[in-house]
Amino acid sequence: MAPDQFVSIARDWAQRFAPVTVESVQITGLSAKATVSTGIGSMVVAIATEENEPHRLRSCLVAPLIPAELAPRLPETFRPEDFGSDLPPGRRLTVFAGLPGTGKSTLAERLGRETGTPVFAADWLLGALTPFGGRYWDDLLGIAAEQLTHLAYRQLVLGQSAILDHPVEDPALRGRWASLAAAAGATFSVILCQCEDIALHEARFSARTRGIPGWHETGSWSNVAQRRDAFVPWAGADVLPVDAAMSIEDAMEAVRRFVVRDLQ
Repeated sequence: MAPDQFVSIARDWAQRFAPVTVESVQITGLSAKATVSTGIGSMVVAIATEENEPHRLRSCLVAPLIPAELAPRLPETFRPEDFGSDLPPGRRLTVFAGLPGTGKSTLAERLGRETGTPVFAADWLLGALTPFGGRYWDDLLGIAAEQLTHLAYRQLVLGQSAILDHPVEDPALRGRWASLAAAAGATFSVILCQCEDIALHEARFSARTRGIPGWHETGSWSNVAQRRDAFVPWAGADVLPVDAAMSIEDAMEAVRRFVVRDLQ
């Protein structure tokens, strides 16, 4: 592409899309890709340069972040018509929520093994994205929440149950997953893992080892401490609070009774 042609195109884009905010940039070898927020929506800008010096611009592409030909994303609020009418009874959507270091992954995995239900965990999904630059993306918990929503929806459509492991600090996400279960005719249960003793919480958080490929073992306690202060209370008939000071055996017994309460 000739320089004067590129300048003309760039000026035209600046007028059409301004103002522009760069949200993320990924550089690989002789190519780069950026996600930008514009006056008409989010866009992807991809450029490639020639291999030999002076590495002149070889191509430039600007396209919507979500192409129009893709199927629409899953809804924020689910309805029964989003599912078939011949789904079997007894399906469950069980959510283990709470801040890091409160034991939610341990309890979720134990319940998954006992019941033969697949466990989908935010940290495992995010760890898989690390080789693709995922650690540097914004709103990682939001990305994990969208992945978990897709996985749970798929399981319920197939007539199966699912266990989700995510902090679920956003009230909107709580409502979305509740609507997902209700629309699918599945039992919705939330185990809210917490730790009232701050010193115990910090000790548990700092000492944990999980071995998740591509993910950190602990993280920043100062970040978790701030999230403790900002955590929005979550209560209701579908929510079972479990304190990390309980033994694993006692906590699991409470979880078992709560998850199967509708069968008693």
